[in-house]
Formats: sequence, C-alpha cells, structure tokens
Amino acid sequence: MPLYELDMSGVTSEDLSGISDILPHLIKFKFPKGVKTIQSELFSESHLQGEVIIPQECELIETMGFYKSDFISKVVITGPTVVEENAFRFCKKLSEVSILGNATLKENSFQYVRGIDRNDRGLETVTLGDGVKVCTNAFNDCNYLSNIIIDGNVESIADKAFNNCENIKTMTISGSISKIDSGAYIVNSNSNKIMS
Repeated sequence: MPLYELDMSGVTSEDLSGISDILPHLIKFKFPKGVKTIQSELFSESHLQGEVIIPQECELIETMGFYKSDFISKVVITGPTVVEENAFRFCKKLSEVSILGNATLKENSFQYVRGIDRNDRGLETVTLGDGVKVCTNAFNDCNYLSNIIIDGNVESIADKAFNNCENIKTMTISGSISKIDSGAYIVNSNSNKIMS
C-alpha cells in the first residue's frame, strides 16, 4: 500500500469527509483552515506519523476520531476543542499531549494510551493550558504517564481524571487550577496521592 503526505494548510474547509478514501494512506497531514469537526473514526487506524496539530478552529473531535492511530507520537490541541470519549484510545506510540486553549477532555478521551512493550511506552507527558477542563477518567489507564505540566490557568480537573496512572512522578505547576475535585490525582489503590 503506498503512503502519502498531504498538506491542506492552504485550503479552507469545514469538512474532511471528502478525503476519507485517501486518509488510510496518509503518513503526514496538515489540516485545512476552517476545520470545525473531526468526524468519528475519520483517522481510526491511520498511518499518520509524528506530530498532529489540531487547528484552533476545530470545535470537536468526535468519538474514536483517532482510535488506534498507532504511529502518532504527539498531539497538540490549540483551541476550544471538545475531545469526545475514546477519541485517542489505544494510540500506542502517543507519548506527549499538549492541550493549550479552552479544550474539554471528555471521559476516557485518552484512555489506554499505552504501549504494548518497553519500546512503546505510550503517553508519558501531559501539558494542560488556559481554560482546559479535564473530565473523570480522561487519562484512564495511561500506565506510563509520568509528567503532568500545568502551564496556564486550568479551569478544572475532575475526580479520577488520571485514574490508574500509577507512574506519575512529577507535577509542575507554573499556572493555576481553578477547581480540583477530591481524588483527582489518585493513581491507584496501592499508591500515594500526588495531589487532591
């Protein structure tokens, strides 16, 4: 199967459904201007590699939008995007997530972002910025998550937002958190709280 790069950064489009037939063959993709929604399963099991930057205009990443996209290493969300359940579930090479502007991470949006062996460790670093809301279990079972960076004024972190993330070692806060639910950082029943 041939693989391609597609740069649509000079195009304006609110809908990506017209290119869905070629998406499984892409390794690099630059989003067009004006994309409002990344439809359910649009990039599921894709060959996208490296960094994926969600444009500021994107308002919604639907359920399973990037499900099992095994070659993505970094996701940057720059705008007020709602990330629905399982949007990035099972992205086993995803090691870094930066949520920078007024995004809402729904329950299980990054669930099971972990590798299958020592070489594919999965998610290790999460950066949260201004206005971000992290719902219950947003990062559920991200076993290798070790660093959380609060780099802005985070709106809220819900109870069990980092449930079963037993390797969290550091939390760097250079901003603030308006609301933290009780138990937001309980990582598992056998470990200590980092913060609650």
